[in-house]
Amino acid sequence: MMLSHSVRALADDPQFVSSLVALAEGMGLSPEEHAGLAQYAKRKQWALIGLAGALDDVESEEDLYRCLASAWLEHRFEWQRYNMVLNYQAVRNGAANPLMLVTAGACSNLLDRIEGLLDAGDRDRWASFAVELISGANADLSSRWGDEAISLSPLS
Repeated sequence: MMLSHSVRALADDPQFVSSLVALAEGMGLSPEEHAGLAQYAKRKQWALIGLAGALDDVESEEDLYRCLASAWLEHRFEWQRYNMVLNYQAVRNGAANPLMLVTAGACSNLLDRIEGLLDAGDRDRWASFAVELISGANADLSSRWGDEAISLSPLS
């Protein structure tokens, strides 16, 4: 099966939005938050459908793979950001924002789905890159704001 067909099948899967809505049911979200969450999921789906449609021939397979890698990194960083904020909220407030929690879950779900289309060795290499890139921010922050230890972990 061509990669574009796999990407299209992933994006067209109605369970992506319906499982997200089911996850959000018990979170006490307002109707507006539910609608925003569904829009978030649909935007993610539309982006993948557009990608698969634009690069849908055999000659474009390598470019589609690179674009999918870029989408994976994008969602990986988005998920890392949500995770960090949620951890801080939990530590400082004793609870995390329900809408952000479900949005992070949707991002994680999409990340898992994209991962299934990528080579495991590639993903491991990119994940290491992502960690190194963010970890490098610690040194950058320390050099800018003094000698005190700066950590990006909410638990330190």
